[in-house]
Amino acid sequence: MRLVPASPRTRRRLVRFAIVAIVAAGIAIGVLAIPNHSGRVTQRFRPGEVDVVKVEKQVPLQARDRRAINRLLDRFVVAAVARRDPSSAYALATSALRAGTSSAEWRRGSLPVQPLAVRGSRFHGWTPGYVYGNEVNFELLVHARRGEDVGAISYTVDVKRVNGQWRVDSFVPSAMFAAEGKTRQIVAQVDYGPTGALGAPAKERAPSSGWLTVPLLFLALPGIWLAALLLFFWRRHRRAERIYRAARA
Repeated sequence: MRLVPASPRTRRRLVRFAIVAIVAAGIAIGVLAIPNHSGRVTQRFRPGEVDVVKVEKQVPLQARDRRAINRLLDRFVVAAVARRDPSSAYALATSALRAGTSSAEWRRGSLPVQPLAVRGSRFHGWTPGYVYGNEVNFELLVHARRGEDVGAISYTVDVKRVNGQWRVDSFVPSAMFAAEGKTRQIVAQVDYGPTGALGAPAKERAPSSGWLTVPLLFLALPGIWLAALLLFFWRRHRRAERIYRAARA
């Protein structure tokens, strides 16, 4: 059986068809890779009672409350931060600060407060950040004894009134200062997370899009197969044409 080579017009049609098939397959893959939503979440509202969120108003700090907080700080800083009597500091903390720990752990000095070899016994130099009826927030700078590597630590402190008594609700270091004569350095609050200098907050990894590769590959297989088939027939006709021309020569 003699193979009859395709005419130039037929070959051109096959080439154009192959190009169109490849382009169509590429467009299909691109469309499928684009998210089919805008990222907006449709909200549906139902009739019912309206929940009113009340924002608590700030109030001036009363002189008697400041004196009570000063007495609390004088006891807590020496007992808990300096670790001179951590068991007594357990009663000066709220349940939120004691959460996950026991009085026995506080007695052993295992408590959720950054330790420091404290200088002095009075800690009254603070200015309120905000004041509510039963909650006060402020920054407290605590100096270390001379000869320590750390000069001072600034703590962000929250105190709350519980059953008429002021208690420490949160005592978190926000900045650490080098001692006099040491290399000037300030370690800020961002360095206290899991992975920073003292542990900076770990960054969330963006979700990988690699999982799209496999389904897109399967979707592209028909177009690839069609292009390969057209290429095979085109090469077959080219070979048959060369044989035919050689036989006539």
